[in-house]
Amino acid sequence: MTLLGVCKRAVLSCLFWLTVAPGPLRGDFHVAHVTDHGLRTCVCERELPPCSPLHGVAECVCKDLPLSWLQRAEGKGLVQRRRLSVWYSSPPHVALYLDNAEVRHLSLVRCSAAAAVPSSVAASTVSAGAAPAAKLPSPEHFVVQRLEQLTVWLCRLGSSQEMYLGREMGAAHHEEARIAVINTAALAGEIRLKAYTVRTGLDANGLLPFPNLHTLPRELPDSSSIFVTFLY
Repeated sequence: MTLLGVCKRAVLSCLFWLTVAPGPLRGDFHVAHVTDHGLRTCVCERELPPCSPLHGVAECVCKDLPLSWLQRAEGKGLVQRRRLSVWYSSPPHVALYLDNAEVRHLSLVRCSAAAAVPSSVAASTVSAGAAPAAKLPSPEHFVVQRLEQLTVWLCRLGSSQEMYLGREMGAAHHEEARIAVINTAALAGEIRLKAYTVRTGLDANGLLPFPNLHTLPRELPDSSSIFVTFLY
């Protein structure tokens, strides 16, 4: 058999085993349930219907996190995803979870409190003798870095709203620096979001010219052109 024939056979053999052999979870769909009790983060093989139960779903690998994790994560940008769906019943906790996150494509879906409660986290909060959870702060706004596309499900209107941030100002490519400042009150899911974008840069101290927005990230890309979009 020629060398070319051996190579062809090897390639066909690899393709066969990649097709039929079981493999690890691909993790194409990232979703987070954010509630009054805590949050559940999951990586799933496929996209699931919004607000569907995640407990015991074979296609997903999930992890439950308590409210204390939200408090520790505030403003630290621990969430880094290219695509992320957030199903929530607690807008303030969404703000804590996503503050200073880096997400390119973000979907926000408001669920009923009963639909989105992670069962294991909720059960732990009502166990006998358990101390009540400390009330977490309720930020007025939160920042998402590198956000290009935002999809919001509008409960009252029964439709979704899709927005491409910064495009109207010429930010057409993902290489452009983007910062989205989202008003927490807009997460009620009952109105259409409004947005306006400004094109700015860093001052001599390496900061943006918005002194009243205390949650803006302190470590920003060294870019002379930064698109900041305010959503409300």
